[in-house]
Amino acid sequence: MDKQRLPLESVNAKVVFVNGQWTIESLQATGAGGRIEAQGKVTGVSSNATKASNAAASANWQGSATVHGINPAALHSRLAATTLDGQLKAQQTPSGIAFDARLQPAARKTTAPRAGTLDGLRLKAIQAQGLWQAPMLKLDTLTVQTDDAQLQGQLTFDTVSQGADGRLALTLPGAQAELAGQIASSRGQGEMRLRVTDAALASRWLQRWPGMPMPVGRASIQGSAEFTGRWQGGWHKQGQELQIQASLRAPRLDLRGTDQPVEQAWRLRDLQADLSGTLRALSLTARGQAEHATQRFALQAQARGGRVNDGVWQASVDTAQFTAQDSLRPGVWTLQSSERVVLD
Repeated sequence: MDKQRLPLESVNAKVVFVNGQWTIESLQATGAGGRIEAQGKVTGVSSNATKASNAAASANWQGSATVHGINPAALHSRLAATTLDGQLKAQQTPSGIAFDARLQPAARKTTAPRAGTLDGLRLKAIQAQGLWQAPMLKLDTLTVQTDDAQLQGQLTFDTVSQGADGRLALTLPGAQAELAGQIASSRGQGEMRLRVTDAALASRWLQRWPGMPMPVGRASIQGSAEFTGRWQGGWHKQGQELQIQASLRAPRLDLRGTDQPVEQAWRLRDLQADLSGTLRALSLTARGQAEHATQRFALQAQARGGRVNDGVWQASVDTAQFTAQDSLRPGVWTLQSSERVVLD
């Protein structure tokens, strides 16, 4: 779709209208390296144009399609080349349009991935089951599974107000993430959690994604960390009244460039950071230690800040203590501030 055209090669259909019922006896489309076969019917529709508007409200329809060997790379150039089979079903109900879509790898061998795509992420299954009743989209079941990662959850989205409500869980090598709650213009409440048990595995998995920042691809990261966050309120007034509470805990993280020797790695220990408040009045408490070669550092700080108006932020450091020590040199160097320092 990023090529501004549909990857269709041909479409053949046989449609009949008998006794107020439209029937798609067969529809075959080729393109994107595969084919789609579909059938369906619409009942309760009059052939008289003057009665069409009245009949439309009572029209019922249902349809199904089978996908054979479709290549998602033909739909978007950033997707890896593979072949997918699947089934899609949809039906008009009193509550809206119920749908069920399932895709899985085709039996035949996939093509080699191209440079810049999701190399190595092999799709195992996609399932989306839910209901569309304008303007609400409800996904009762959402599953995306690769050979080493899985996204599961439920989601409700209002296409007019942009409000969302749901629960999502992502499992990938070395990490797990969870998100649950709701968010809208004037209200919202929820929480999120990211637990990294093996930063090396998680960072290597992220490196396979196109568009990942260069430092991620060129850095070696080892260790563990956990991030939790909560929110209360909506995004109206540019989120100025949205209550935020977040914390980061990293007992151990080792950072090293791919060309650096092990002894030149930065070793971060006992990192703790807590953030709370609204966007106009945030409070931050942070502490941690770092080691680099023969040098050791420690930091403790308390700060405040916020957005005072559109695009303008202001911060201040209430208290701070920074110490540095080198094992090759005697003594400890200390920088301490007990008075507020404003940062514009």
